[in-house]
Formats: sequence, C-alpha cells, structure tokens
Amino acid sequence: MKPTKNFRLTKRNKTLLALLPHADQHVRGDFKRMMIQAQLHGDVKIKAEPRKSFVTGTPIVEAV
Repeated sequence: MKPTKNFRLTKRNKTLLALLPHADQHVRGDFKRMMIQAQLHGDVKIKAEPRKSFVTGTPIVEAV
C-alpha cells in the first residue's frame, strides 16, 4: 500500500514523531515511513466470509 498525496498522519503519530529522540534525519525518516505503513495497514477492513447455511435440513459439506 502506498499513501496518496492527501495522506495525513494521525495526531498521535505526529506527536510520537516530534517527541521521540532520533539519532539523525535518516532514522527519523525511517521511523516516519514505518508509522505511515502501520497507519495504512491499520485502516484496512477485513470482510468476514458469509456463513454456510443449511439446505433442506442437511448441512453443506465443506471441502477441507
């Protein structure tokens, strides 16, 4: 997943980025990219599979 140009970090992530000490700009950039990826993956919604139903009183056999 990639952020679009309209992507915004959450307030919590901005605060972490500002308050945590970073050795240099490369470490800060790596941390920021990590937080962006984590936020993008956290926004993904996983849909549940529909439940199998009974047909005329007998259960449908699922292949395992």
